Amino acid sequence: MEVKQQLLQTCIDHVKSRIDTANSAIAEAREAANSETKSSAGDKYETGRAMMQQEIEKNATQAGEAQKLLQVLKSIDPSKTPGAVQLGSMVKTSLGHYYFAASLGKVSLDGKDYFVISPGSPLGQAFFGKKKGEKVTFLGQTHLIEELS
Repeated sequence: MEVKQQLLQTCIDHVKSRIDTANSAIAEAREAANSETKSSAGDKYETGRAMMQQEIEKNATQAGEAQKLLQVLKSIDPSKTPGAVQLGSMVKTSLGHYYFAASLGKVSLDGKDYFVISPGSPLGQAFFGKKKGEKVTFLGQTHLIEELS
């Protein structure tokens, strides 16, 4: 499997895992809220249920955001070679290898490290639209784009 395809699949698997984790947390919070029994301390019962509802809403938001990201990732065509850095681009610079898809950080494949970053991140924005041979300066470091795929 080509490196770009492997990196994309790693991103997709990571986002699916985030969705599963959020959905599990929602199920646990619902179960906890439903198992709360009314006691003589009625306020405690209501506070517990309210806290569980907040937990459900927080995890539902996270699951929704991850679902949107998953749809974006699924729209990437790893066989496409762009003329400039964009979503789905793999870039080799003088300072490292970057894949622009989602914020995952460092991913190692076949003994080589790749920094998987979001195009919306500050570094991603600095690279966005740049072409092979151009330089990107970020936080005092200058990256020369040596390869773009």
